[in-house]
Amino acid sequence: MSRPRTQAVLKWGRPMLTLWFWVMVFAPLVLMPPLAPSVAQTRMSERVMTEHRGFIEQPSLERYRIAFEDRSVRLIIPRNYLTHWVTAAMMKDSPGFMGMATLPDFSGATRENMDCFGGHALMRCDTVQFFYKNPVRPIESNLTWYLRDRDLLVPREYGLMGYPDRERYLVHFGEDDWIVQVTCSGERQPCQMFFSTAGADWRVLFRPALLPRWREIAEGLRVLIDGFAVAGAEASN
Repeated sequence: MSRPRTQAVLKWGRPMLTLWFWVMVFAPLVLMPPLAPSVAQTRMSERVMTEHRGFIEQPSLERYRIAFEDRSVRLIIPRNYLTHWVTAAMMKDSPGFMGMATLPDFSGATRENMDCFGGHALMRCDTVQFFYKNPVRPIESNLTWYLRDRDLLVPREYGLMGYPDRERYLVHFGEDDWIVQVTCSGERQPCQMFFSTAGADWRVLFRPALLPRWREIAEGLRVLIDGFAVAGAEASN
């Protein structure tokens, strides 16, 4: 082989061999299917954090679970449902949290619905916001007023009951004496809902256009929150 030809082979051959080497190394990594991403996701979702620093207005796609405890109330909540987490140290009192869920499936935040998680989206999305208030205190609860005044209530729209002279305040008595209170103050402010379940009192917000779906909201959230309750925790029915 002549010297010029040998030099040409060396000039172009080495880069081609180097390129071929890296193609053989990385092509399988690019072309092969992901190595069981669900395994990592499952492990992450099974992790339970017993301590967590507080956060305000921070929805997340993460699905690890956070343990919550306030006196007799014990819950474990997936992170993608939470938007606010307040520690007892932050409040100098009791801990608390705020969460959101979509309608009609009551799911937490996903890539598809993330734009609807946060207080800014409450009045434009089919989402509900739920607040932990405190362990159930029946004697102090406003819901007991309705039990006292039950004979004074008259039928209202959407299967609710209310006082004759107070259109804002609506209530429903379930078959198991589960009480749901609903308050709406016009089209520009969210409606509020109050009920007790999983041993705690809850406050819920949703846009007024969803009022006809109050029963779906109340019953769906009750199932969701009861699902967060730790086995053995007291439940209120």
